[in-house]
Amino acid sequence: MLSQETDVGSLLRRYGGKSKNTVMKTQQDLKVFMRWLHVNKGERRALEKIPPRDLDPLLVAFFTSARKKDGSEYEPRSLASIHSSLERYLKTKNYPVSITLDREFSLSQEIIATKQKFTKAANTRRYSGFSREEIDILYQKGLLGTHSAEALLNTLWLNITVLFGVTRRLWHRHLKWGDITLKRDVNGLELLVFNSHAVEDVDTGMANKGTLQCKAYAAPNSNRCPVLAYKCYRRKRPDDFSHPHDPFYLAVNKKQDGEDWFLPKPLGMQWFYRILTTMCADAGLKGRFTSYGVSRTPVAHLYSNGINVV
Repeated sequence: MLSQETDVGSLLRRYGGKSKNTVMKTQQDLKVFMRWLHVNKGERRALEKIPPRDLDPLLVAFFTSARKKDGSEYEPRSLASIHSSLERYLKTKNYPVSITLDREFSLSQEIIATKQKFTKAANTRRYSGFSREEIDILYQKGLLGTHSAEALLNTLWLNITVLFGVTRRLWHRHLKWGDITLKRDVNGLELLVFNSHAVEDVDTGMANKGTLQCKAYAAPNSNRCPVLAYKCYRRKRPDDFSHPHDPFYLAVNKKQDGEDWFLPKPLGMQWFYRILTTMCADAGLKGRFTSYGVSRTPVAHLYSNGINVV
């Protein structure tokens, strides 16, 4: 069974050269594994007394079925950490083979490698945009729309990122209310006009001269119309804080006891750091999204019946 050695000094001597934190982590992981063996497999031998032919399938069973105290699964990196801790412990006992390297433990090694591979794939940065299905999920979950201040801000951020190519946090943060204006063309159709000078590289002070000047026409039959979102935002902003040089993004009024959903002060920078990660996590979308990737979302995916952009 698990060694009852608890004296920190003797543990540090046994794990010569390892830090105190590493030693204590090793002992904790060893305790977790041995408790699981005892409860689930009736195994009472000390870890170092279990031969490789028996220990490898036990490790496979642990890595595939063990759960934390709250019933949730271990993250693959947590299992890999436990794996390493058991290896450190067995080295101090002169175990004849390595559970992380030698072929006697190929099955359990493969389980760990597979779990980490799938986790890496799930966390790979996505440089493609949202799919139509993902946009639908964001609306279904209430993360996009005009029904609340939070959803409205998310929608504005997404529209500006996709329609006008504004991908950097600081570019969003420095937008002014007058940088995006509502106009009508010669045929009376409503459209949003984004002024290219609004996107200024704060590192160099030079205005971006790319293709960011853009017009987005209204989609009258779509409840996801960017003009509809803009009009809602204009209506919910404080009247005395909607001058051309006032910040575009405003902080949320938590009371929301009237028409003003927003406060006469700029949205904090942390919001721009968190919006994409938080929105995707709340929607259950897989992968690590980037603003650049989101900007490549096909415009037609944003709206149920498409929209004209020139």
